Amino acid sequence: GNVPFTVVTGAATSADPNYDTLNASNVGVTCVDDETVGVTVTVTANPLITSETGTTAAFSIQLNSKPFGTVTIDLTSSDTTEGTVSPSSLTFTGSDYNAPHVVTVTGVDDFLADGDQNYAVYSVASATDSRDSGYNGITVADVNMRNRDNETPGIEVLTAGTSGLITNESGSLVDTFRVRMLSQ
Repeated sequence: GNVPFTVVTGAATSADPNYDTLNASNVGVTCVDDETVGVTVTVTANPLITSETGTTAAFSIQLNSKPFGTVTIDLTSSDTTEGTVSPSSLTFTGSDYNAPHVVTVTGVDDFLADGDQNYAVYSVASATDSRDSGYNGITVADVNMRNRDNETPGIEVLTAGTSGLITNESGSLVDTFRVRMLSQ
């Protein structure tokens, strides 16, 4: 925050007797803090894309001002059946607050033919030093994600032989087949 202080003046020393030993008034000064508490989230696309084949997408987070203590940002996926977040939290200190911390999101295969699914990464910040109260619960931008589906809806018929099913009219010759769904 802003810091008030006083410039203390002393008695002047001068060859001119009109100024020698005159003491000017002390001066009150306020140093205005121009750093703003905040969090910057940097993404390369909106939404970032993952896929059910396990491909990943990454983004970075950094603080806008130097904290007095440690600031932690917890990260969670809105839908862990579509994407997981690593690491699950980021820690910032006074020495690395302005360095981008990378977060990796990995697509998850849900075995459903459900089409591409949207989800998000949510973040919550907390500070360990009371002087960093501006970072406690500060709003951190959500990161929009989309997980590309890899299942195809369909049914597959499986037979034991290569010549197809064989049966007869009397029912004494029975053959079997199986039906399998290609996805849930």
